[in-house]
Parts: sequence; C-alpha cells; structure tokens
Amino acid sequence: MPTEPIHSITEVAKAFDVPVSTLRYYDDIGLVAASHRRSRVRHYDQRALERLVYVQLFRLDGMLSIDHTADLIASTNREQRNKLLSDSRADLADRIQRLRQAHDMLAHMMKCPHDSTGDCEVISTFLSTRVNAALDAAGGAPREAREAASETLQRLAESLAGPLHDQQLPSGGGQDGPPELPQEASDPR
Repeated sequence: MPTEPIHSITEVAKAFDVPVSTLRYYDDIGLVAASHRRSRVRHYDQRALERLVYVQLFRLDGMLSIDHTADLIASTNREQRNKLLSDSRADLADRIQRLRQAHDMLAHMMKCPHDSTGDCEVISTFLSTRVNAALDAAGGAPREAREAASETLQRLAESLAGPLHDQQLPSGGGQDGPPELPQEASDPR
C-alpha cells in the first residue's frame, strides 16, 4: 500500500520560498502544523502543504496580518468569514489604489522636466495632499474630509497618466521597458 509522500521542512522552505524560521513559527502558533516529526525534523504532507498555500494566499498575495490570516483560517462561521473577507478586500482595494498612485507618480517623475521635485506643481500638490490626508486621518477628521483628499489624490494620479509636461522620455523608455540602446555597426567581415 503506497504511503502519502511527506516533505522535510527544508524541502518545503525551498519549494515555497519561505524561510525555515517562518515555517517553525507557523507550526508553533498552530497556523500550519507539521504533519509528522522524524528525529525532531518537521515534515509536511499534502494537506499541510495546501494549508500553507492557503496561508500564503492571505499573507503574501493578500498582504494580510498574521492575526487576520489566523482568524480567517480559524473561522467556521460563514457570516463571520465573509465579514473578514469583505474587510480584507476593502483593505486590499485601498492598497491597490495607493500602489497605482505610486506607479503613476513614478511615471510622472521620469518625464518631469524639472530638475528639483520641489519645482514641480504636480509633485508638490501630490505631496501636500498626502500630508494633509494623513494629518486629517490622525486627527480624527470626518470621513468626508478623508474621502475628499483621497478623491483629490485619485484625480491627480489619473492626470499623471496624461501629458502633463511637453517633455517625453526618449523612445523605448518609460512604462514599456528600458530605453533602446543604439545598434552597433555590423562588422562586414
């Protein structure tokens, strides 16, 4: 009768690009328990590996905290789990928006003709709006004020994708990849 294959902690760490210390920690807190131990070495079966992938979905791909991930995995009530997932999706949507803003700002900075970022009205507006939004949030500003700041940032980020400055990057540069290098003359020999 064939037995189910098991994999050592070292094999799992390498295969899933997770430090051994993280796997030990997950085991210690009961998040991903090793299915077997041989000579004090942790081993994982298919079910444990699937649980690890589930944890990675939330931790790495979804960027959730360890506590939030543990709560999601431990939830046995569908309503509770859906509330946790809904909150997670909202947090992830906020992160995606901030990443898009950062992406657009970097693209703008690459084509901005100003030598100093302080001279660029677009960058100054972006930075000022982010500072005000952070201070408003920390000071308990009403949700409407925070949403207005977020909308201002969103409009600014959207405008960054457009032609804000006449100067463009050299051909082949920008979002599509590195600038093209000049072709060397071919040797006729």
